[in-house]
Amino acid sequence: MVIFFIITLGFYGLWWMHQVNKQVAAGTDENFSPLMRTIGLLIPIINLYFLWKFSMSSEAVVDQSGVVLFLLVMLLTWTGRQAPSIGVDRTIPPALSGPENSPRILDNYRLWFGIAVVLVVIAYGIPLGDMVADGLLNPGSPPISP
Repeated sequence: MVIFFIITLGFYGLWWMHQVNKQVAAGTDENFSPLMRTIGLLIPIINLYFLWKFSMSSEAVVDQSGVVLFLLVMLLTWTGRQAPSIGVDRTIPPALSGPENSPRILDNYRLWFGIAVVLVVIAYGIPLGDMVADGLLNPGSPPISP
């Protein structure tokens, strides 16, 4: 899971949280939109409200206290370890070879733009398509069939 999180620059965590919200919605009698709860986690300060609602909703699914779950997440977030600082000495090493030795295809911006577009479509297309297919703003709506 950590590798997916790194490869997708954090978007996998958002997709995973959406999947968990869908499971909580299916496992409880509450009527809420998993997509709106997932998007709400991205908005500072408001995300605390959505995390609280998620904790309370998951109480029925995990048979644990929602308050304890919320406080545990807050405690682990505040006391979490930060990455160590890496020292840089501000010197740039000499190049191994000059620009005359590089292939000309690497100077083509269209190639790099095309590669970037393909990677973005792969990384974001499938999860966004899954979220839209579940019913964009209507919780409990039937999936969109092609």
